[in-house]
Amino acid sequence: MRDYKVNKDGKITIPKSIRAIYGVKKGTKVLFNDKNEFLKIIVVKEKNMATHKQR
Repeated sequence: MRDYKVNKDGKITIPKSIRAIYGVKKGTKVLFNDKNEFLKIIVVKEKNMATHKQR
């Protein structure tokens, strides 16, 4: 698992490559388990993949 920067709100900075795959915005909230391990990205806003394919 990669390291992600987490700010105080529990929001994280996701690398651009991952954001491109999942279509997540910067500052997307994530879930952690009790050991503070990265569990799951909660997608705030899904990217419209159709517009990306048209380019």
